[in-house]
Amino acid sequence: MNKYETVIVRVFEDVAEANGVHRELTFTRVDLEQAMGETGIEVRCPSDILYAFRARRDLPVTIARHGFKGIEVAENDYGQEAVYKFAR
Repeated sequence: MNKYETVIVRVFEDVAEANGVHRELTFTRVDLEQAMGETGIEVRCPSDILYAFRARRDLPVTIARHGFKGIEVAENDYGQEAVYKFAR
């Protein structure tokens, strides 16, 4: 698993543990940064991870096997932190 996959899987595991995999799973950049800290992985631009799985890469099998196909922006109010979701 490469570093982007490792981080996004950790985000998924963290939000799924708190909410279950049958609900909509949302997260923020703070969750992404927390996952990077937990895994010891540094990424200069964390938003690159989000872009990679929104536009260029399939989600890792660990996430896809639960029916999730990608990452989407769930909420993006001007001046507020964007909220992302694992999309089915």
